[in-house]
Formats: sequence, C-alpha cells, structure tokens
Amino acid sequence: MSRLPTPGGDSGTWGAILNDFLAVSLNSDGTLKSGVVGDAQITDVTQAKVTGLSTSLAAKANDSSVLHNTGDNAGTLTNAASTNGFLTVNLNYSATGSTPDSLAFYYNGVRTGYHNEKGEIRARPAADNSVPFRVQQRSTSQSVNLTEWTQADNTVLASVGPTGIISAPNVDRKVSYGASQPSNPSVGDLWVQP
Repeated sequence: MSRLPTPGGDSGTWGAILNDFLAVSLNSDGTLKSGVVGDAQITDVTQAKVTGLSTSLAAKANDSSVLHNTGDNAGTLTNAASTNGFLTVNLNYSATGSTPDSLAFYYNGVRTGYHNEKGEIRARPAADNSVPFRVQQRSTSQSVNLTEWTQADNTVLASVGPTGIISAPNVDRKVSYGASQPSNPSVGDLWVQP
C-alpha cells in the first residue's frame, strides 16, 4: 500500500516511496487523475461555494440588465472601451418567416422598435395615441438638420431642418401635400398627407 516517506527514515528509498504515493492521485505530468475526487472528498465548505455560485448564476439569469441568449440567436456585446467607444451588438442570426426580427425592443410586452430581417428599422407606439418615432432638438439653438436622407457618400437628398421645414435640394422629383393622393405620380415623388 502506498504511503508517505517516514521522516528520518527510508534512507535511499524515500523518493521512490513518495512518487509511489503521489501516483495514486496524480498523472506523471502532475495533473489530477480522473475520478479521484468523489463525494467523500468534497467538504461542506466546498459544497457551500458551489451552491453560492449556482445561486449567483441563477440571479444573473433573471437579471434584466444582462444580455441573454436564447436558441440560435446568440448575441455578443463588444467592449466599447477597447474599440471605438460604441456598443456593438453582433447577432448570429438567420431570418425565417417565424422570426422576422433581428433585434427588437419591447415596452410592457408591446414591440415598439425593431430591426427586421432585412435590416430595416421600424417603430410603432407602445400605447394608443402616442408618438411612434420622435426626432427632438437638443436645444432651441439647434442649427443643423434634425433628420437627413442621404446618398451612400452622405450627399443630402432631403432633410428636415431645425425649424421643421422639409427640403429636398438633390431630389429631382415632386413633393405633394394634400388629403388626396396625386394622380399619375412619377417614381420617386413624395406625397405628404395631412
């Protein structure tokens, strides 16, 4: 039976006796052998630590401030401090007819804003008679446009200025305002209904 060397004894054989003792639970590279730790070796303190860890993980799973992954729609958050200062959300996502949203926001169970499977942004009110999408001035001294529609090179096609005036300097199309739809509109014409 393996044993530890006897202090002051085992002259000339203590190394072999120690190696034989260690080989019971350790591999030759010093790693722990599989199956050598069982219930008898786990103390109450160890069990308490494992229980505490499980409780902590369960609390995080129920924490609404933590990003949760469900099914194949795994999301990762990029550390803003190590990139360009923006939070990046990457989704492992393949759209299907039953899962049209890539990323959605809910308010009291009502879907209020989302990116659909084509990357288009959608917004709708969370309650009746509320505004689905609002662009607000930072202050009354706002001097730049509130919104802009641009080409890929950022050339402004149309915009809403700080006073609410709609401008379309680079769109060669007609803008109509009225209760009735214009007859024979051209492709690209804009109709604003009051």
